[in-house]
Amino acid sequence: MHSILKKTHLISGRTCFSISNINSLYIALKISAQKDIAVKNLLPIYLCILFVLSLTGCKEDDSTDPCDGVICMNGGTCMGGECICPQRWSGVSCEEQVEPFEIEVWRIGLRRYPLTRPDGTDWDPDGGPDLAIEVRYGGQQLFGPFEVIYNTDGSQIYSWDMDIRLDTPGDEYQFLLWEIDDILAGDRELMGQMNFLSYTDDNGFPDIVEIDEGGDLAIRLFVEYRY
Repeated sequence: MHSILKKTHLISGRTCFSISNINSLYIALKISAQKDIAVKNLLPIYLCILFVLSLTGCKEDDSTDPCDGVICMNGGTCMGGECICPQRWSGVSCEEQVEPFEIEVWRIGLRRYPLTRPDGTDWDPDGGPDLAIEVRYGGQQLFGPFEVIYNTDGSQIYSWDMDIRLDTPGDEYQFLLWEIDDILAGDRELMGQMNFLSYTDDNGFPDIVEIDEGGDLAIRLFVEYRY
């Protein structure tokens, strides 16, 4: 009888008695009952067992990998059916960004700026404008404007190296661009300003953050994220 009790492995990863197995068992039992009175007497019990097998004959295969079908995003790995997320990511599938506690801005590039005053006159009659930048948060100065780039050309991209720590990454900061005539005397003219966000919860942690709202100013932040 044991030779008849064979199991079949289904594609679903479950181990079951197939319908053909149960039919084979039934036929074998009938034949055995005709030859063996003991089997004949126990035939009702065997039939009950076959009925139960037909309803509950499937059981989970212990060899099934709990990570089958689990998708872990953004470099996450599956262990025991759950995603283990790398730094910067969280969530069931590692799909959610974790906000850094601090962003370091180590360079700001000036991609675009107004070449003349609103009335069309030149910023500096002796050449291109002498540029300096300033970064503020809530009215507090974080950088500049003390490093001046003189006689700039509007076709070029200029940059300032720095070490600014933005400890409220999701907040707005202010960028100001100055034309400096005499930095010691405080002779300067505001060329433009803009608010910017260094971080959003769906930006994917770029090393270079482009800030461009389509106006006269466009800047580029070079950043590192701290956790």
